[in-house]
Amino acid sequence: MIYGALIVIEKLVRFDERNIPGVIRHLYTLIIVNFLWVLFRADNIGCALNMLKVMFGAAGAGMWDDTATFYLVENYSVLLLAAVVSVPLIRTIGKNKTMAR
Repeated sequence: MIYGALIVIEKLVRFDERNIPGVIRHLYTLIIVNFLWVLFRADNIGCALNMLKVMFGAAGAGMWDDTATFYLVENYSVLLLAAVVSVPLIRTIGKNKTMAR
């Protein structure tokens, strides 16, 4: 139902007709999906609000700590691979080769 409401709002503001770059559209989708995952994951609204506070560092824990550093260092290769494969590099390289000819 929430996704349906978002689609209706996007149609009302004519989101598809606006000339919005793909990067902004991807960020918009990522942010909306993250917020909705919190709502579906939480047992109640109080838990959801607390999770959102923690996500933004407003719960007193801060945005970065030793645990975050540990996970970043331990998983940097996976994060780097995920970043590389999430970008349409092959299509971009193909366009560049075509333009060079």
